[in-house]
Amino acid sequence: MESLDEQCPYVPLHRPHGFEPPPELHRLARRHPVTRVRVPTGQEAWLVSGHVEVRAVLTDRRFQAPGAFTQAADYGIPVAFQRPGSPLAVDGREHSRLRNVLKAAFSSRKVTAMRPRIKAISEDLLDDMAHQKPPVDLHQYFSSPLPVTVVCEMLDVPVKDRSELIRLADSANVNSLGDQDAASRAWDNFCRFLLELVERRKREPSDDLISQIAAHHAADGFPAAETATLIATMIVAGHQTTAVQIEWGVLGLLQHPAQHDHLLAAPQLLPQAVEEIVRSFPIGALMAVPRFTTEDVVIAGTRIKARSLVLASVQEAGFDSSLFDEPQNFDIGRRNNPHLAFGYGPHYCTGAALARLEIEIALGTLFQRFPSLHIAVPLDDLQVNHANIAGGLVGLPVAW
Repeated sequence: MESLDEQCPYVPLHRPHGFEPPPELHRLARRHPVTRVRVPTGQEAWLVSGHVEVRAVLTDRRFQAPGAFTQAADYGIPVAFQRPGSPLAVDGREHSRLRNVLKAAFSSRKVTAMRPRIKAISEDLLDDMAHQKPPVDLHQYFSSPLPVTVVCEMLDVPVKDRSELIRLADSANVNSLGDQDAASRAWDNFCRFLLELVERRKREPSDDLISQIAAHHAADGFPAAETATLIATMIVAGHQTTAVQIEWGVLGLLQHPAQHDHLLAAPQLLPQAVEEIVRSFPIGALMAVPRFTTEDVVIAGTRIKARSLVLASVQEAGFDSSLFDEPQNFDIGRRNNPHLAFGYGPHYCTGAALARLEIEIALGTLFQRFPSLHIAVPLDDLQVNHANIAGGLVGLPVAW
């Protein structure tokens, strides 16, 4: 039995020294794919880090989403994994009903059709950034406003309401390890704001995504409050996470100049580079997907009791040396890359195609516009954002 001296955070605890993948991300996976750990709130849990084992947890019905378990809050699990109406919180038929509402909006055809608009938004943001005096915070001027502008346009959120939506979404992303009650209040405030938009679209429907979701839910008998929760989950799961991956991509490429230069010379490698970025650099809550066991189970020879918290580390699975050659190396030329960064099985991220496209366009337009871009402070001065469930950095000062 493993000792309980390992801490398993919901957000990365490393500092980006040299910005190589942190050793704590893969040290447990090297020893055993299932490890007993203690989460920061003090309770025991099981960290599953092997690629095969993570896939098993995410497809086995004996490992269930946290929404049905009252003790989820005691473990500091993010509120989005607990609330009715959130597809992150439920399984089975209810999960399918929630997910099906979003599938059409994130179809491959619709996402591909968004490419010109995402590129235009990126270029507009970079125009604004270019008028600022360096150093400039990339998070403030580019990586954060890009995905939130995209989602606001998909939802057709009025321009006058967008700053408030961003403020509330950022508050709802607060790390619930610090204060579960504060996290719940922030989530409730965000859902109330979105509920007003839902009720407005029910009275005055249009062809936007809020109207589509509201109409679909009304036909299925979902209460409007759960419609608001679904939209909140979509925004929270897709906004800061994409922003964080853009920033990690910038850091990763700038710390590997040869790969950065290769990408500038061969931009057709961008989709491949995106896959390596999301494999290599962990983001917040997605580092470990929380599940509870419904009965005693055995995985990789380890017996886990019923109602235990199991953390399926989709990011650590990307460092499993049985599937990845030299997994500690950041390599945008990596061809065999079956990472699980967007999940696996029924809960595979609905917005994965959109996230990939946003990261690809963001990095492509950024480095094309600013080929001499560089980090404007020593790496040791960068601060990991522990207050946000998406993780990332407090700020990323850049110059050119």
